[in-house]
Amino acid sequence: MSNTKAADAAGIAMRAMGGGASTVKMVINDMIIFHFNKDFGINTVEFVEKTKSDFTLPYGYGFANIHMLSNMVKAYGGFDYSFTSKSTEKGTASIGYVDYEKKQGAKNEFVFGAITYYNGKFSSDKIPLGRPKGRDWVRVMPGKPGYVVLFAYDRKEKSLEVRQEKINY
Repeated sequence: MSNTKAADAAGIAMRAMGGGASTVKMVINDMIIFHFNKDFGINTVEFVEKTKSDFTLPYGYGFANIHMLSNMVKAYGGFDYSFTSKSTEKGTASIGYVDYEKKQGAKNEFVFGAITYYNGKFSSDKIPLGRPKGRDWVRVMPGKPGYVVLFAYDRKEKSLEVRQEKINY
């Protein structure tokens, strides 16, 4: 993930009114994947465009270095990266992430994206996760090779749906 530090307008306004809010946020942008050769030289670089997301930093973290901030954002689950799973097929791996897609003419929704390296090429697939509201939630975890497991909780019906989805590559 590429990330940058930025001023948080809402935090600055709250701070000006005497609140204890942070004035700095991390902006999480596109995902960048480096493919290395046997000698750890870079073969290819893959850029995956995704929706920009913000992560407000706790008060006092504005002066921390980028390495410390990245570790803190990772610890709090601020990055969209989910997991990497390796397949039984030699040289095949999938990188999973969750993204909030803004669509023109349709409702915005969360999607699970998978970038798969197979036969020397990158391919991508997206699985719609819907629009969880309030305390409803969806979690994606690795399943058997080539699949992911989706857990969807519906607060209104107090039900948990578990299903397996195939990653196309």
